[in-house]
Amino acid sequence: MFGRSRQKKGDTNACPRQRASKLRESVVGDRCWCPLFRPNRSRLLILLASIGGLQIATIRAGHQWGDDFAHYILQAKHMLAGDGFVAREYLPNPEVLNLGPQTVPPGLSVVLLPVYAVSGLNFTAMKVLLILGMLACLWLTDQLFEDRLPPGWRLALVALIGLNPVIFDLRDSIETEKPFLVFELLALYLMVRAWRSREKPPLWEAVALGLTIFAACATRNVGVALLPTLAVMSLFAFRRLGLFAMVSGAIALAGTLPVFRMLRTVSGYRGSFHFSPSWMMKSAVAMAKTTQNFWWTSTPSAVAHPRFIAYITLVMAGGFALYGAWLSVRRGPGPIELFPLFYLPIICAYFAPRFILYLLPVFPFYVGYLLIGLRDVEQRLPRGKILVAALASAAVLLYIVCLGRAGWGPIREGIGDPEFVQLTAFIRSQTAPSDLLLFRKPRLLALLTERTSSVYPIHLDRPTTPDEIRAYIEKTHARYLITSPVFNEPDSPQTDAALDEFVTRFKEHVTLVYSSPRYRLYRLGLL
Repeated sequence: MFGRSRQKKGDTNACPRQRASKLRESVVGDRCWCPLFRPNRSRLLILLASIGGLQIATIRAGHQWGDDFAHYILQAKHMLAGDGFVAREYLPNPEVLNLGPQTVPPGLSVVLLPVYAVSGLNFTAMKVLLILGMLACLWLTDQLFEDRLPPGWRLALVALIGLNPVIFDLRDSIETEKPFLVFELLALYLMVRAWRSREKPPLWEAVALGLTIFAACATRNVGVALLPTLAVMSLFAFRRLGLFAMVSGAIALAGTLPVFRMLRTVSGYRGSFHFSPSWMMKSAVAMAKTTQNFWWTSTPSAVAHPRFIAYITLVMAGGFALYGAWLSVRRGPGPIELFPLFYLPIICAYFAPRFILYLLPVFPFYVGYLLIGLRDVEQRLPRGKILVAALASAAVLLYIVCLGRAGWGPIREGIGDPEFVQLTAFIRSQTAPSDLLLFRKPRLLALLTERTSSVYPIHLDRPTTPDEIRAYIEKTHARYLITSPVFNEPDSPQTDAALDEFVTRFKEHVTLVYSSPRYRLYRLGLL
């Protein structure tokens, strides 16, 4: 199909294009038991329009607390002003690894730049742009599985991805996952196109692939997983590293290496990786368990929900996906089989093994393999159609319940919190531009106040102490400290207690200058 798949006797001279064509005919030509599963390209366009329309129509005002998005907007702001990429308003604390360095990969900032140039801090416009990118991902997923699933099953694939509660919830987030997924899937599609259609693809496709890999790496560092995918695919398909792969790889490296070196977007995250065998094993198990949230989300709800449903879906969906992946590899491995082999070890080595969005780049393949396995079982079992219908009904029910638990009204935190907006207005009017402020979400504070911001010491493995807070204030000459009990994170109770103890112990050097029910702003004297 995409490489040297098994050949029948007498067919040893068949080129990759001929083998792919035969397999495509065997897959697409199958008769489907459901009328909905008949080939019709217009149905895909209608489905994509429906998914996009639903997401855009239900965009919520505001944004969640996570302030990664603020960092990318700060970089876009500096780019627009011709001031480089560095978000100088944010001062990183080397003890708080999860906030990262002063620079992040600029891909999302470049994507947001036109919107920021036209409408400024218009979060809704930014969200709409990223939703359109997600629709492109769905179209590319349909193309990638053209040789593996008939059209109707690919409609189910697009629906399961586009309406998944986790992905649907991303409509309200400004993050790197969607643009990275666009570049990743486009790169894999160009690889598939090169080895599916002809033995000697034109040079312009190699250039396009190299630029796409560079865009993926410039959006998220983990995009480097596409480079070994390209090399191994070439070696597997043609037993040599051909001109196409060398040109694509050279263009990608020519753009990626200078960006990594100048912006130090890789070295700044070095301390967040752990490559010990025990860590990698525990992280892999945690990542596997996290897949259950795609089917039974852990969205906060006033009503407790049974976790056994999540465990059942974890086992069943995982089993079908593994079976489908095995079938796909037997037919002939391609880029979408190889990419996860290089991507997953990178995220397993990272410090946050349960972060579900790190699985988003492989989620389309996970669902695609699930459907491949389910379709094969449906064809083999006497009552396979009944099984497929039952599982499809269960999936619809799970999606409805999970979407019903999701938030639909305005986001009442971060930029949607009136008290926080009032606090930022006070800071803009009552503090000097040269003042340094300490806050739990320093990048968002820097974006809204145009003041230099940093974060007090926070540890993931032990509580923060008042003496550590004092030492960091002395080191950075911070002028203000903001405390608030609104954050719901694992370390929040211990960190809040340390802040309160710091204020009490050094009260002669700390002056309360602004107070609201949820926020307090202290001016710091010489300690």
